[in-house]
Amino acid sequence: DWSTSAKALAEAAQASPHSVFNGYADWPWRDDSEQTARRAHVVAMAVSNERGERCVLGFARFRGAVQVRETDLGVMRLALDVLAGAVRRARVEQQRVALESRLQHAGRMEAIGAFASGIAHNFNNILSAIGGYAEMAAAREATARSRARYLREIGGAVARARRLVDQILAYGARSPLPLQRVDLSRLVAESISLLRAAHGRRARFAFDPESGDHSVSGDPERLQQIVMNLASNAVQAMGGAGEVKISLYRRSNRAPVELSSGVLMAGDYVVLRVEDLGAGMSQA
Repeated sequence: DWSTSAKALAEAAQASPHSVFNGYADWPWRDDSEQTARRAHVVAMAVSNERGERCVLGFARFRGAVQVRETDLGVMRLALDVLAGAVRRARVEQQRVALESRLQHAGRMEAIGAFASGIAHNFNNILSAIGGYAEMAAAREATARSRARYLREIGGAVARARRLVDQILAYGARSPLPLQRVDLSRLVAESISLLRAAHGRRARFAFDPESGDHSVSGDPERLQQIVMNLASNAVQAMGGAGEVKISLYRRSNRAPVELSSGVLMAGDYVVLRVEDLGAGMSQA
């Protein structure tokens, strides 16, 4: 029952000489509890910090008196300082945990914003392709054969959007998507078809892959997002008009290569390069 009386006892101790209360009191100390009060001899001392928080350390005895010598008070003072230090450290730790929680929350919000921006960018590419094919299918000069091809492309774009939604759900569930063998030459050619529909005739796309196998291990939908985003950014850099060159070639790294986003281990790679005639960017 110390906890219910500690506040009043700390106040009494601080009001006493040398912040030490040594005397008799009815226990529980100044409490509205229904428990019957008992007479007790109490020796207690208290300290407070700059925040007005108090720590109290003491002893109570209901039969007889607490035997305390001057040297005992010194030991009690040392013990109280240790207790107060522990309380301060606990409070600092609580504040640190709270600050880390706020920082993590801010980081999560930033990540969500970047994630949402990326999703919007990818969906915009798909919707642009659907819109372009729909316009071409509705044109008067379109033949029945070309309309059928445009509708197939629209169906393919819708399927890609559906797979993108599946990726978003998989990201939320933190389940890794299975990797598969992907022919980048075929994937880039398919992406160029979508890009031409999305950006019209003012933007031209040239594809020049080196001969050989350009298969990699990865997720085809995410790889296509990379191609679509890079090429769409290239078109935007040229003001919507001009030629975008896309190339593929193989490269073997005999030693690890340090990049801005990590280390590329030694091995065989396929390099995807997208070039445009825009203003470019600074060396930095």
